[in-house]
Amino acid sequence: MNESFYVVNTEAFKELPEVKFDILFSPTAGYSAETCVDKLDFDGEVIFYDYVTQNLNIKKQIVNMNMTMFEIISYARHTSWPIVYNDDIRHKERLTSYGTLEEQRKMQEKMINNCEIDYWLMDLINPDYNKLSEKVKGKMVLFDTSNIFSYHMSHGNYTLNELVNSYDKLFEALRLSKQCWI
Repeated sequence: MNESFYVVNTEAFKELPEVKFDILFSPTAGYSAETCVDKLDFDGEVIFYDYVTQNLNIKKQIVNMNMTMFEIISYARHTSWPIVYNDDIRHKERLTSYGTLEEQRKMQEKMINNCEIDYWLMDLINPDYNKLSEKVKGKMVLFDTSNIFSYHMSHGNYTLNELVNSYDKLFEALRLSKQCWI
C-alpha cells in the first residue's frame, strides 16, 4: 500500500490539553478519536456520533475489525454506501498530522483495547440535548465538533442564526459536565 494514501480528516490535528478526560465525543469520519486516545493515553468512554446510520455502521465495522486501509478499500467495493478516502498530496500536512495509515490503525487498536466504545445516531446541529446533558453530567469531557458548524453543507441547510443558536444550545447542554474542552 502506498503511504501517500490517507483517510481524510478535513482538518489538521490540533494540540490537546493535558487533562484526564472521562469521555470523548467524536464524529465518525477519519481517525481523530483514535489519535486523541493515543495522544492523551485515554482509557475512558469514546462515543462516535453521526447523523447518518450508515456512517455509524461503517465506522463500527472498521473499528470492530480494526481494518487496514486495504481492507477498508475492499469493504468499500462491497457496500452500497460510499466510503470517502483521499490521496491528494496537496493536503499531506493536514492528512499526516494524524500519523501514517499503520500508525492510525495501531491507535485504533489501542482504543479498542482500552476504551468503552459507543455509537450515537446524533445530528450535532439538532441533538437530543437532554440525553447529551445526562451523559456528560459531572464528567471531564473532550468534545470534538470537527468542522460541523462551519461545514459548507451545514451552511447550505441552516441559516447562520440557526447554527449560532445550535452552538449556543450545545454549550448549555455541556455545562453540566465537570469541565468540557471543545
